[in-house]
Amino acid sequence: MKTHISLLLAIFLITNIANGQVNFRKTLEEADPLYLDTVLTLEEGLIVHHEYLEKAKAENNTLKQLYGNLYIFYDHIKLEDFVASVKYILEAKSLAELSGNKDWQAWVTFRSGILYIKTDNVDQAINTFKLAVKLCNESGDKLCVGESYEQLCIMTGLAGNIEEAQQYFNLAIPILEQFGQPKNLCTAYSNYGSLLSIKGDPNEAILQFKKSIDYCGKINRFDAQASNMNNLADAYRRLKKFDKSINAYEQGVEFNTKHNYGNILIKNYMGLYLVHKEIGDYKKAMDYLIKRYELKDSLMGIDVQKKISTLELNFEKEKKELELEKSKTQLQLAKNHINLIWALLASLLSIGGLLIWFGYNKRELMKKQLAQNATNLRQLTQTLIRKNASLKSLEDRISAISDSLQTPQSDENIDESLFNQTILTSDDWSEFKVNYDKANPGYIQKLRKSFALTEAEERLFLLLKLKLTRNEIASILGVSPDTVKKTRNRLRKRLDLDRDDSLDRFAEQF
Repeated sequence: MKTHISLLLAIFLITNIANGQVNFRKTLEEADPLYLDTVLTLEEGLIVHHEYLEKAKAENNTLKQLYGNLYIFYDHIKLEDFVASVKYILEAKSLAELSGNKDWQAWVTFRSGILYIKTDNVDQAINTFKLAVKLCNESGDKLCVGESYEQLCIMTGLAGNIEEAQQYFNLAIPILEQFGQPKNLCTAYSNYGSLLSIKGDPNEAILQFKKSIDYCGKINRFDAQASNMNNLADAYRRLKKFDKSINAYEQGVEFNTKHNYGNILIKNYMGLYLVHKEIGDYKKAMDYLIKRYELKDSLMGIDVQKKISTLELNFEKEKKELELEKSKTQLQLAKNHINLIWALLASLLSIGGLLIWFGYNKRELMKKQLAQNATNLRQLTQTLIRKNASLKSLEDRISAISDSLQTPQSDENIDESLFNQTILTSDDWSEFKVNYDKANPGYIQKLRKSFALTEAEERLFLLLKLKLTRNEIASILGVSPDTVKKTRNRLRKRLDLDRDDSLDRFAEQF
């Protein structure tokens, strides 16, 4: 493998002596009608790029058609609509091959590799980026070569070939430092640091994260800088350097609060929870865990409120347009059949009747909405029961296969998602709490103010409030009935209930 990589580097050096440096990425970015535009949503940007592609076809401009297909391909990648993205990368590949332009072929091949990364096809991604290195060399695009090596570093690392990944990284960095921009190095050092951290070399990972933070700061990539600060703190935690880890996490909290990066702030709180738990300060650990869940609930609420507000505005707009059209129709009918006075009188009577009707229906709608919210909560609960029963069966099968392989797991490789294992997904639980709060406004906040419950205890309490059986609760949470029983016992102690007190009755009446 070392001989193969050395051969690739030799090809790169020899080829680029005879070829001038080109930069397809730069011309692609600058030709984008959304270049430097940060206002439009992904969906709105997709519409603009479709218009760009149609115009290019009308003008019979092959280069712009290539650009248009690549723009739309990447839009679908960002929207995680990978099936739709395939059509446009294949069209771009066809245009590049017909042109015979190695530069076009190189970057289209590079973009194809990104698709394989997003669809978790590691082997195909590695083969594609190796081909990209060859084409980039032939076209004389050094930046393309460097970025292809960087992607090969990540992919071979994920495939378990750490030594090979290191060699690709050593090939990539000198090229990116000479021909790339700070944003390329910001990403490269961050990705490599994450790989090292996951594979058990946090000391080296810390050096890479620090370099990435420096490059990200130069170009005001505050989001990437925030993620690297969190990764740096986690690496210190893995090394048991708890003071440095806490300090790095606290700096991250201050930074993310300042820049309003709620999603990364959630990770900061989770990291602080893990650190304090490991050093035995369970009170602080629980405080940060509560902050994490409160912030997560808050962000979910903000997102939902934004969506509701948008729907309400659209509804009001459509209603006004409908009323306007109705008024025009009524006026035309009045002109044809009755005189102006009777038309005005009829309009006044109609408006009065509508006001009364709207008032009545508004009250009825509120009653129906409350009833519907309760129904939605029950339906969601039953859906979760069925879903998690299926997932539990699948988990048992996976567990059986894992046992047969007898592959030990390192504690250092257990990430946040495995630490808080549960079959119920975060999105499921967030949706459940939103529906629960609609059916029982303010109940969750009341419960949290009254008792300092863990998340598991809080979930059990809410499900007991719905009068679910032990087996139904076990199905929702993805645990065994015995585990539910143990959690019930802990919850009874937390609520300070006497032996004769009924936990189910307490939850029902609270």
